[in-house]
Order: sequence, then C-alpha cells, then structure tokens
Amino acid sequence: MLKGLEAFNFNTGRPSIGQPVSQVVEEIAVNSPTAITDIALNLIDDSPWQRRSFYPPAHIDSLCAKIKARGYQREMAILIRPHPTKPGRYESCYGHCRRRSQAQLGALTIPAFVRELSDEEMREIAAIENLNRENLTSLEIADSIIELLEVRLAVECASFQMEEGVTLVTLLGRIRRNGKNQPPPEVVEIIQQLFSEAPFSLDTFYKMHCKALSWPDSILNAVRTGQLGFYAGAEISTIKDLEAMNQLLTQSIEENLSVRDIKAKVSELRNPYKPASNVKSKFRDDALKMVPEDRKEEALSLLDQLLALMT
Repeated sequence: MLKGLEAFNFNTGRPSIGQPVSQVVEEIAVNSPTAITDIALNLIDDSPWQRRSFYPPAHIDSLCAKIKARGYQREMAILIRPHPTKPGRYESCYGHCRRRSQAQLGALTIPAFVRELSDEEMREIAAIENLNRENLTSLEIADSIIELLEVRLAVECASFQMEEGVTLVTLLGRIRRNGKNQPPPEVVEIIQQLFSEAPFSLDTFYKMHCKALSWPDSILNAVRTGQLGFYAGAEISTIKDLEAMNQLLTQSIEENLSVRDIKAKVSELRNPYKPASNVKSKFRDDALKMVPEDRKEEALSLLDQLLALMT
C-alpha cells in the first residue's frame, strides 16, 4: 500500500483540520510519483459542494506567476474522483484554483491523484482544505466549520435529528452556554472533537465567526459569489430597513463602491441629513428658552444677526 493512503480509509481514521489530505497527496507525489496521473483539464468538473464560486483574479495571477517561475511541481497534484454519473469525467475535491491557473497558462493537463471518494468524504476533505487556506474571512470560516459539522454528524450520528427551526449555530450556542435543551452526549462529543482540532475554541468561533451567517441571503449570496467583499457586506448588513439595505447592496455592486464609500452611505442612512434651516431654527428656539421674557425681543434680534453670519 502506498505510504499515506491510510488517510483515505475513513473506517479507521478521519482527516483532521490540523492534517489536511493535501499534505498526504504531496507525500504520495514525492514518494510514489507513479500514483500521480496527468488528467485533461477539460475532463474535470468543480465539486458540487464547493461553496466558493468566485476565484479572485489576483490570487489566480499569483499562482500563475509561481508556476511560471518553478513549473508545475508534482507535489501540487490535486485530488479528484471519477465522476459518479458521467463516465470518463472527474470531479475535483480540491485544487480549483490550481486548475484555473493551469488553464490560464494554456496547459491542457494537470497532475492529479484519482481516488474513489463518497459524497461525505468529498465534503469533509474540501471543508478541511478550505479551513487551511490563508486570509480567510469570518464567513468562509463559518461556512467551512458548519459544512464539516453537518458531514460528521450525518456520518457518525445519523439518527440525530434537530428540532424544527433549530440550526447548527443555535445548537452551538446551547452547548457553549451549557444550559437547557442540550443535544445528546454523542452529538456534543462530535462537536467538541471537531473544535479540539481547530485553531479556535467553540466559544471563539461562535462569538467571532457565526454572526455573518445571520446576514440576509441577498448579502450572503453577493459575498459568496464575489460580487461584494466581506467587509462591505458586514457594513451593509447593519442597515435595519430591508428596502434601503437592498438598494445600497445593488448600488455597491453596480458602482463597485469601496468599503469607505459604503460606510459613509450607511452613516447617512443612520443619521439622515437635516436641512440647515431646521438646524438654525432649533438653535434659535433653544437659545431663546434661556433668555428672560423681558429680554427676548432684544435676544431675538441678536440671534437673527448671528444666524445670518452662519450662512
């Protein structure tokens, strides 16, 4: 058996956040190079569970530059499986950016490790690989952790069913508070095991990363598809008026507004502009309240002169 293949035997052990399968594939590429096959790029489809549908051009360009400088190293092999419904084709488990970089450079093939994988294994491996990427946003972290939890609960605790209207985020909140309506011990154990692998605790994950999952779907979709940046989405999500929020969301996408511009517009919505005449009128009224009745006429004349200077 090839060194490292035990990592793919989910009956004896599972990949973990701290030991992604990509490290195993790199090891296989170095120690058993014949296990890596060149596969035509046009035969590989994206994973149906890949949450990312936008690949930043700057990141693809950076990968292209590295490949140009060093060539496409065999240890950069991607992981794919035979397509479950389309004979002769494949599905990518991870390596979506690498494929796009190779295609952009005009390559026709890419080194790949082909392995039979179940849907659950595809989802779990992909979520772990996403968590090991650099510069992740809170939404990307939350999406990957929730995906990983869904898979592990489905595989290891298939009989568990959440109450209607309860989400995994709700469940995590109950566990961290250790209050009422706790899930079964086996569910708690699976969740605690996952966070023992993660570089953050359940409490930190809940407080720092879960908030983005409560954003309106329109904002979540825009951020996940790359139409809107994460921090822009965070600003727009603070608008309570749904119509105003959607208007600013549309404007931000169409005009490619910066986060700074969006912050200014959100501030305007929170503190609507008051005409100068209204401000002056209020100033005059408030000032007159502090003047004795027998001096009001004199004070009013002086205030009018002062306000005239404020035009």
